[in-house]
Amino acid sequence: MLEPGDQAPPFTLQDPSGKRVSLEDFACAGALVRRLTDSDRSIAVNDAAELARAYDSAHGHAPEAILRQSEHGRYLIEIGFEGDLAVCAAVDGVPVVPFLKDGRITPDLAGDGTAA
Repeated sequence: MLEPGDQAPPFTLQDPSGKRVSLEDFACAGALVRRLTDSDRSIAVNDAAELARAYDSAHGHAPEAILRQSEHGRYLIEIGFEGDLAVCAAVDGVPVVPFLKDGRITPDLAGDGTAA
C-alpha cells in the first residue's frame, strides 16, 4: 500500500513472451494495419491488430505527438535528441523501401525484394 507522498511504481504492459510493449511500435503497427486493410478489405485481423488500428484512427494524424508521449521519445528529449523526433515521425519521407540482406540495410531500388 502506498503512503501519502509515495510514488507508485511504473505500470508496464508486456506481450505474452514478456517483452515490453512500446507506444511507437504499437502506433506504427496500427498505421500499417490500416493501410493494408484499406487497400484490401478481405484481410482479416486479430484483436491486437484491431486495437492498433483503432489507436491509429484516433491518434495516427499526429505521429510526432505519439513519439513525444512515448517512453523512448521522452528519453530522446531528455538526452538532447528532441530534433530527431520529427525525422522519426515523418511518414513516407524516404522514397525507397529498406531491405535487410547479410546484416546490412540497403535500398530495395527494384521494389522486388532484391537489394541493389
